[in-house]
Amino acid sequence: MVKTERPIVVVTPDKELADKLSRQNIPVINDNPAEDEVLVRAKIAGAAGLAAVLEEDKDNLFVVLSARALQPKLKIVSQSIEKSTGLKLQKAGADEVVLTDSIGGMRIASAMVRPAVVSFLDAMLRGLTTP
Repeated sequence: MVKTERPIVVVTPDKELADKLSRQNIPVINDNPAEDEVLVRAKIAGAAGLAAVLEEDKDNLFVVLSARALQPKLKIVSQSIEKSTGLKLQKAGADEVVLTDSIGGMRIASAMVRPAVVSFLDAMLRGLTTP
């Protein structure tokens, strides 16, 4: 569990990240999350949700396809780097697609144009995530 107070397991092919998370007592599987058997080991059958946040859109696409096939009722949120990939991720089964580069750009622009609103939202989010 982390600040959300919900049980999680992280599946990552990144050994360094897996080691870091393990040292923080976060359950982690160091393997390819696009592989069905890896998702089964991560207990996807009982999961409420999945966040696909790998570095490449094509990798997130495979994770979404595999997860949706294994758990049809799963809430799936996927990161998308390229705008053109968003629709493909939705067609593959993602419930939500977040264009992370686009959101970063909007955040920068908002901080410039409406800093008070951004500060207010930040304070609200911090309030929701503090124990």
